[in-house]
Amino acid sequence: GIINGTDSKNTAQLIIPDGGSVATLKTGDGEINTDITYKNGEIMVPVRAVAEAFGGTVKWDNYAKTAFLTTPPKDYSKPEGYANIVKFRKDAGVGDAEADNRIELAIDGDVNTHWGTKGEGRYMDLELERETTLENVEIVFNPNNGRDARFEIQVSLDGKNFETVYSGTGDGAVEAGSWEIFTFAKPAKAKWIRYVANGSNISLWNGVKEIRFKEGR
Repeated sequence: GIINGTDSKNTAQLIIPDGGSVATLKTGDGEINTDITYKNGEIMVPVRAVAEAFGGTVKWDNYAKTAFLTTPPKDYSKPEGYANIVKFRKDAGVGDAEADNRIELAIDGDVNTHWGTKGEGRYMDLELERETTLENVEIVFNPNNGRDARFEIQVSLDGKNFETVYSGTGDGAVEAGSWEIFTFAKPAKAKWIRYVANGSNISLWNGVKEIRFKEGR
């Protein structure tokens, strides 16, 4: 049989021959053979070989007779196929804002920082490197566990006239630090993108750790 796996950076394929005792693990760096065993009708593979294929590490505690698996940190950088943001601006609204309420913190690839502001209709404008067709927006909210963020995505070709292409709510039940994906009803052309924040189910505070836009056709 064949088992495929992937994370934000790596893809691996584990090929297990029927009744065989050796499996082949293929990664972007090549392939290795690893022994497999069968126990109670289940296939057992070495955890170290599989973990290290994805950049993880395994440490054996001889006292506890336990293997501890550490997975690599999540990658929040912008991968290929996502729009390149070159400029940004915020709304001129007044009201409460966090001391470090800077838009660039929502596009810096670091979920330990965020853009935050209070009120409905507060927004940030993001200018793309070129006119681009977009198919979705992906957001890591602050926080995204326990808070259903309410927001709109608007697009513009001139930075003045904006059209709403998505209006929705985040999922406060997702794991903290997770990307949430919101697909537009149809692909939208944009040179400017406006993220409009409308509070959440618990307050008027808004927070975005990271935001990115996937290119479409």
